[in-house]
Amino acid sequence: MNTLATALFTVIFNFLNIDIIYNMLYIKYITCYVFGGHMKLKGISEEYAIYGTLFSLSNRIQTIGDKEFTDITMKQHFLMIALGMFEEPPTLKEMAELIGCSYQNVKRMAEHLHKGEYLNILQDSKDKRKLLLVSTGKLEGMADSNPEKTIVFMSQLYKNIPREDLVTTLNTLMKMDKNIGGIIE
Repeated sequence: MNTLATALFTVIFNFLNIDIIYNMLYIKYITCYVFGGHMKLKGISEEYAIYGTLFSLSNRIQTIGDKEFTDITMKQHFLMIALGMFEEPPTLKEMAELIGCSYQNVKRMAEHLHKGEYLNILQDSKDKRKLLLVSTGKLEGMADSNPEKTIVFMSQLYKNIPREDLVTTLNTLMKMDKNIGGIIE
């Protein structure tokens, strides 16, 4: 990577006040992976490679999803999917803990989803201070009416990956999540 590109990324991330460690990791990722047109793993540790690949994959998935949905973002879509992981309607706090966002971010997303009629925000009958998230069924209805897109996307995403690799990856990601305070089990 040329020094001009390195300097540009350094200035941008310093301007955004992202901490020094993150800057170094991201610049190392950009240097090793992106420039030159091909992903290059030679000379980089597995930890850095996984870290960078998680960001890259996340951005690609978000880009695809944001093209697919016109009225909600992929993060809002993920919140709706996560809603289905609870046996009882979750509180805003429980949802924030599950998806790894702040309470305020979840509240903003929930308010947007409420306006779009994807979910309802209800007061807990036992504790009036708590707000519960309840799906209206709109997202599920959309998925049921057009399951082909999801099937095609998931098939492409997991193409040529053996089941045992998926199990190992999932176990590793769950351990990483737990290491930094996640609650996924």
